[in-house]
Amino acid sequence: MDPVTVGIIGTALVFFLLFIGMHIAYAMMFVGFAGVAYLASMGAALPMVSRTLYEVSSYFPYTVIPLFIVMGGFAGSSGMTKDLFSAFEKWFRRLPGGLGVATIGACAGFAAVSGSSVATAATMGTVALP
Repeated sequence: MDPVTVGIIGTALVFFLLFIGMHIAYAMMFVGFAGVAYLASMGAALPMVSRTLYEVSSYFPYTVIPLFIVMGGFAGSSGMTKDLFSAFEKWFRRLPGGLGVATIGACAGFAAVSGSSVATAATMGTVALP
């Protein structure tokens, strides 16, 4: 098969695996590995997996994300995020869509403190649920 056909089959296989409930990371990893093994060889696919795992885990911006998420957990358990959210909610209560505006304001405030959008999404996502 040519590479375009393998790519189309791989894309369809990813959607099928997602449809049956497999996590997206594992589905993409499996299909990518199978595609490289089919197009090149198994001898090329196995070193690619080990090299990719090492490169991704040693990339500095990715190593600090768990620390920002831990900091967000500390901020959430201390009550800082609830206080920030309730302050913005009181300010924007009378506006149409005030809860949405308060959520955006609280997220902006926490993002300014933490500096990480991933930590902000992880922390404020649990606080902003009604």
